[in-house]
Amino acid sequence: MKQRHSFHFFLAFLASLSILAGCASQYEPSGFFASYGLLEPGPYFKQEFVEPLAHFEKYKKIQLRPVLFDYLDKECEYKLGPGEKERLEASFNASLRKALSKKFQLAGEDAAADQETLIVEPALVYARKPARLINTISSLLIMVPLTSGSAAFEVKLMDASTGKVVAEVAEKRTGAGDLKSILIGPFMKFEHLEAIFDKWSENLTLFISSQKYMPVTIHG
Repeated sequence: MKQRHSFHFFLAFLASLSILAGCASQYEPSGFFASYGLLEPGPYFKQEFVEPLAHFEKYKKIQLRPVLFDYLDKECEYKLGPGEKERLEASFNASLRKALSKKFQLAGEDAAADQETLIVEPALVYARKPARLINTISSLLIMVPLTSGSAAFEVKLMDASTGKVVAEVAEKRTGAGDLKSILIGPFMKFEHLEAIFDKWSENLTLFISSQKYMPVTIHG
């Protein structure tokens, strides 16, 4: 009997690790992008597209637009309490500004459009808080939480001078994989989501920076 309990605990422990490790995946498109057919798995996000003729080396400034919630999954939106959408918006915007400002000059929303400015327009399309009660009970019974916060986003990158989309990225993520959110996140409303925002912001900054050094591909 003792061996059976040990085996069940081991399975539950493995399951919880897989949930909380911070995996990324695809998801149902929200409609924010005009087309999803050109998105492919990439090194920074689960789904990426870069316009082959885009010249990222010219971009010195980023104009960050506020995070859109217009395409948020309706079931997720229904489960957000009063003020929670505003908190997520402020947190995600703050993460993006902090990460992007390390590599680029941030232009104001009313700044004149020029060829050196890249517009970043993010949309949060899915956001689910962890089931804290379930995690508390499972932690008491088998010493591990069973659910994690998860979120999905889509981002358009546009040339400020032309308004043309030069890149798009999208991803759904369960947890961020960092130790703090793994240990504390299952019992907090927003710890997992805010950790995901930080991870996305860092990866988006790396994604944009990396394109400066990619060779331009001309398809004949």
